[in-house]
Formats: sequence, structure tokens, C-alpha cells
Amino acid sequence: MGLLEVEEFRTGVLHALHEALPSKFVSLNELSGKRVIAAIAEPPIEDVEQLERWNELGHENPLYQHYQRTGVGRAYRFSDITSREQLESTRLYQEFYLPVGVHHQMAFTLPSGSSRIVAIALSREEKDYSDREREFLTHARPFLIQAYRNALAYSTRTGAGEENMVRALGDAGLTPREAEVLRLVARGSSSQRAGRELGISERTVDKHLEHVFAKLSVSGRSEAAALAWEIAASDA
Repeated sequence: MGLLEVEEFRTGVLHALHEALPSKFVSLNELSGKRVIAAIAEPPIEDVEQLERWNELGHENPLYQHYQRTGVGRAYRFSDITSREQLESTRLYQEFYLPVGVHHQMAFTLPSGSSRIVAIALSREEKDYSDREREFLTHARPFLIQAYRNALAYSTRTGAGEENMVRALGDAGLTPREAEVLRLVARGSSSQRAGRELGISERTVDKHLEHVFAKLSVSGRSEAAALAWEIAASDA
């Protein structure tokens, strides 16, 4: 898997898992301590109310609770650790999974050896994941852990300038979200890719860019990207 940077790893691993284990959704949540670094899904969930419901009730996920109790990050299915009746009695199922058409899920984690951790969940509507599919993830997980650690190491070496950029853009008057959007655009990301990275829609990315262009008095993406690197360099 030639995914050098963390951003490439996040989107690439979702695409690869979708291909290997066809699912209704494949999602990734990356955390450092209690701070959410990335939360993306393939295909994206763009309904704001649904996302808010997940943020409110996600802690009820029995796979998350199992990991919190045991610290075991290998792949488990809903059906491995809870009954259908227990699952369907939760608010999470009734108010989030049922409306979006998710009835079966399998999830695993990718620890990095630091405070960061990636949780990846695959969700289906009609058919549960088989024992063979669960074993596929069990065997793939060590390779994904190493790929994630490699991507973290590479991004740590190359990301200092981007972190400085976000800080400097904030000093220049951009909101944290606007600065993150411009950081990705300055790296060459399309609005679609930036949206996938940040867990927002392409239209929301373009709306943030409109505000960025106005605040920085630039006419478009190329000019904004060039100015972003100039601002970062001058603040170094």
C-alpha cells in the first residue's frame, strides 16, 4: 500500500476495505487522547443532524465499549459481543443506525504506539460479516498498523510547515476550520478530497474557501495557496 502520508492512508484504507469487503459504509475515526483528529466515512454522511446524533450517541456503540473494557483491538462484529435485542434497545441503534440503514457492523483499531489510535468500522444493511471476512481483517491488521505508523512518521517529518501554516493562518484572521481547508488546498487537494479528509461535504469546503478568499483578498485557489505558504514561511 503506497500511502506515504496520513491523509493518503486515511482515504486509501477506506477505499481498499470497501473493495475487499463490500459495505454500506466504511468509516474511520482518528483520536489523540480525547481529541478527534479525523472522522471520515465512505461514502460521506452529509446530513448534519445525523452527524450530530452520532457525536451524541457514538459512545453507546457496543464495539467501542468492548474495546474500552478490554483494550483488544482485533476485529469484532456486533454479533460477537452483543445480542440483537440489546443492540436494538440502544438509542444509538434507534436514532442513528436504523435511520441510515445499518444493522451489522465489524470494527477494529490501529494503535500507533503513541497516544494516537485509529478506529475503523465497516457497516452493512442486510447481511452480517462472515467468519472468513473477520479473519481477513485479523490477518490484514498487522500490515495496516505498520502502514499507519509509517504514514505517521513520514507526516511528522514533513508536516511541521503545515502545522505552522495553520497557526499562522489563524493569526491572519481565519477560523480553525478555514485554516484547515486552506492547508489542504495548499497541498493540492481538491474540494472533494479536502471534504473527505475533514468529514464535511464538498459544498461546505467551497463555502469555507469563499470566506478565505474574501478574508485574504485573493481571487482563487492558486493565489490563496501561494499566499498560505508565504504566510507560513514568514511566521517560521
